[in-house]
Amino acid sequence: MPRRSIPSISGLIAFEATARHRSFSQAARDLDLSQGAVSKRVRQLEEVLGVALFARDRQHVELTPAGRNYLAGVSRILAQLEVAGEALDPQPPPGCMLSVAVSPGLAAHWLIPKLDGFNRLHPGITVNLVTRTGAVDLVRDGLDATIMARPGACRGTTEVVLFEERLLPMASPSLVRRFDLAPAGRIAAAPRLQLAGRPDLWPDWFARAGLACPAPEVGPTHDSMALLYAAALAGHGIALLPSYMIGPAVRSGQLAPVSPTGLLSGREIVLDMPRRRRDLRAAGAFRRWVTAEGLLDHGEAGLRPPHKMSEAYSIK
Repeated sequence: MPRRSIPSISGLIAFEATARHRSFSQAARDLDLSQGAVSKRVRQLEEVLGVALFARDRQHVELTPAGRNYLAGVSRILAQLEVAGEALDPQPPPGCMLSVAVSPGLAAHWLIPKLDGFNRLHPGITVNLVTRTGAVDLVRDGLDATIMARPGACRGTTEVVLFEERLLPMASPSLVRRFDLAPAGRIAAAPRLQLAGRPDLWPDWFARAGLACPAPEVGPTHDSMALLYAAALAGHGIALLPSYMIGPAVRSGQLAPVSPTGLLSGREIVLDMPRRRRDLRAAGAFRRWVTAEGLLDHGEAGLRPPHKMSEAYSIK
């Protein structure tokens, strides 16, 4: 490609910010630009590439298939540029600490397994985790960040969508054998674990699968994804579990998908940080790292289909 055809860095930054926030106005606030300037830079980028990166209407901005493919490469390039720039300056001083609030399931199944990668990149930064299940006041609680499923908005914070929550119907092998559960099997006949406060999940899943939803719902109700996961492992019923939770259990044979149909729950896993931090370098290093992890696996946590039921991992 001739150098004159290489997109401008400002265009790539505007594109990445718009894709991350799914909004030109939020990208503009993030970049301290006008909304018109961000939109113009993205359109210029599309003209250089000769493809549409976003599908636009008055209310929403969504990535096109070409935009999703391009985002992965752009995110890596921008991350490499940031790393190269940071290499010119000292790392954060040893002894820096960050306090991050995370929901229990995300902490145990997504963030903690990945943290060793951050520790290798930034050995001088200690990340302390606390678990929370609801909205958090970062300033009042003295926290540097939260990673949760759409926590309540906090004044004076920046918000980054890491990935969407994808749910898959999972069961223990013993339950699969007991109820003859297989793709398009007898899901309606088996106990289905319910998540307190989200009674719409199973009806939405049955509608997505094109099946009649049995009423009333049959199965125990628990108040967290972590408890649903434990109950599914114990064979108590089928659970709609986030894809970031299930990789190791599927690979070890402790859980199996029972249908090829998945469900986007409408919730997003979001990073929130205060706009003003005393140790900007440490907080910025964590933000860039966790954002890249979310973009790399889109919440799938490295999941690879282990057998012929691999179609169960596609989200329809």
